[in-house]
Amino acid sequence: MLKVSTNRDNKSFTALVKMVIWDNNNNLVGLGVASNLSTTRAVFASLYDISNSYISFENEKEGRYFNLRSTRSYRRLEELNGKVSHSFFLPSMAVEKDFEEKLQHAEQHDEAKPERIIIKDIREMKYEVGLFLANTYGLPRTREWAEKYIDLLPSNKVEYLNVITTELMGEGWENTGAVRIHSMHESEVIDYIERGIRSGILNPISNENNTALFTEGMTTEEYLQINASSLAGHIDEYMKPQYDGTHYLKSVGMTKRTSLPAQARAVMGALTVLKKQDSAFLVGDLGSGSVQRS
Repeated sequence: MLKVSTNRDNKSFTALVKMVIWDNNNNLVGLGVASNLSTTRAVFASLYDISNSYISFENEKEGRYFNLRSTRSYRRLEELNGKVSHSFFLPSMAVEKDFEEKLQHAEQHDEAKPERIIIKDIREMKYEVGLFLANTYGLPRTREWAEKYIDLLPSNKVEYLNVITTELMGEGWENTGAVRIHSMHESEVIDYIERGIRSGILNPISNENNTALFTEGMTTEEYLQINASSLAGHIDEYMKPQYDGTHYLKSVGMTKRTSLPAQARAVMGALTVLKKQDSAFLVGDLGSGSVQRS
């Protein structure tokens, strides 16, 4: 059993560890714990203790102790199950909402895209990182290319982190891994991709069979049904929406008259387009809230 301990106000607190993530410099990147609410919050508070930067861990089974250094920069995610608190303390760049806010700021001010920490099954990590790079830097999203993107990045731009998960995480977490993608400008990433193409690592001629099939006499409905997968793949690769409808700016919910979800998504979509282009068209039926969206 892996435990984390701390002392607060002359009291000792010990919580069971669900997951711990750290880098090669022994900096604590993320931590998941389970205990009563006062204990998990005491552990979180200890991460910001200016008198002691180190967090103590004990592996009871192996009789081993080790310390990790707090970065004092974490987002607390907390869930109560009866009297048990399941808490995760993660860097903000591992949280989707926080990353999107930093990304929008970077795009508005023509700055380097923020770093990102990706926590996924290590067996799918290359593809997950590839999708992140494709979505963030506007790269092709085919699996054939996406799985190779991480290998094109220099060592100072990608960092594999150390991860331990315990049985408290439940089934399916045994192969969890974490990767930190450091901040980069879009021009840097494009340069790495161009090198990959010139070296032959990336093949501009795709080997994936995404050709739609058409036979004489086929109706439109039959064409769409038979070629649904192929068409969806091409749309996803070449016509991916710039806004995916999963996040909103706080200001969208602070207007005098609160937007309906569909209106809010239209506003966010238009905002995303206007960051890159001079104009955008908002199309909708009469009575669908065009004044509100405008």
